[in-house]
Amino acid sequence: MKTPGGHLISHADPLKARFGTCLRPSGAAGDGPADIYVDHLEWWVFYQDHVVGKGGSGYFIFDEPRGRANFYPTEQHLVRQVQSLGLGAPTSRRLTSEDGWREAWAPLYRDACQRLKTGEVPAGVDQPAQQRMKDLCVSLGFE
Repeated sequence: MKTPGGHLISHADPLKARFGTCLRPSGAAGDGPADIYVDHLEWWVFYQDHVVGKGGSGYFIFDEPRGRANFYPTEQHLVRQVQSLGLGAPTSRRLTSEDGWREAWAPLYRDACQRLKTGEVPAGVDQPAQQRMKDLCVSLGFE
């Protein structure tokens, strides 16, 4: 998932094994801690020029233009700092890695399910696999 400032919230190999869902620069990232702004994200909210949330090192405010994260010990401290910085109203609701999955993968599944509905089946897919694909489309709500 891209942040409004162009950084990435990533849950991809090989980074996820060490950093979980993480906030990192866009483009090719290394696999070291210096290449990750915030690791093990639990949730985040977008504000103008900032990402605010909770990660493995605690609550944070990430300043997108500066590429710098500051951490706070409690959510109460975080809220006070958001107010102190005058960030205003958030530009998103509270997001989690599930939202990132929906943004990245749901459109691909939706398109594949639509093709399957119209009878377009990938070459080499047998009937039992087609049924499993249809069942997945139903479970995702793309019936």
